[in-house]
Amino acid sequence: TFRWASAAAKARGAHVLVGFAERDAADDKRLHNAAMVVGPDGALVTVERKTALTDTDALWAERGSGANSMPVVDVPGVGRIGVGICKDMSVVPVGAVAGEHHMDNSFRAAEVDVIAVLAAWDSSDAREVIHEKWKARVSRHLGTPTVLVVADQTGAELGVPYAGASTVMDLAGPTTLGQLDHEEQLLVVKVPPAARA
Repeated sequence: TFRWASAAAKARGAHVLVGFAERDAADDKRLHNAAMVVGPDGALVTVERKTALTDTDALWAERGSGANSMPVVDVPGVGRIGVGICKDMSVVPVGAVAGEHHMDNSFRAAEVDVIAVLAAWDSSDAREVIHEKWKARVSRHLGTPTVLVVADQTGAELGVPYAGASTVMDLAGPTTLGQLDHEEQLLVVKVPPAARA
């Protein structure tokens, strides 16, 4: 996966974010549901390990923690990007007030410009319903010049349907800048400069 991401990043002169199953360097029997960010030079920038495991994740993956949990990456020309994986969006802090989520609080404190989430949202709800749920999980960013990017799995696996509700939103409005619906496609969106200020 790294070799592919490195080649893709260098070929496009861009940062690449991709999910993968990571084998723990300290114990090769331990696996993590992870995501890597690779820079335009093809070098590894950071790895995120999913912290909020689903029942399916728990069958094979270990929970991430510490520096490999929801990292923030500074990307020249883009800004600060907070990276999350799926259910990490839904974690509620201990003693939280209604509507409060750990990832939202963490990325707000880090003053991110972009929230990038890789998701396998298992739901047959309509795309609009899914988007409302995602906006609720980043509510501290609503009304701010933050961009939410969610790359969501589509199709079905072992009878479980996935939403396929990938989107790019300017949370200042919030305004949907681009979206998909149950298709495996490439979504290209030009983000207005105001959303990246």
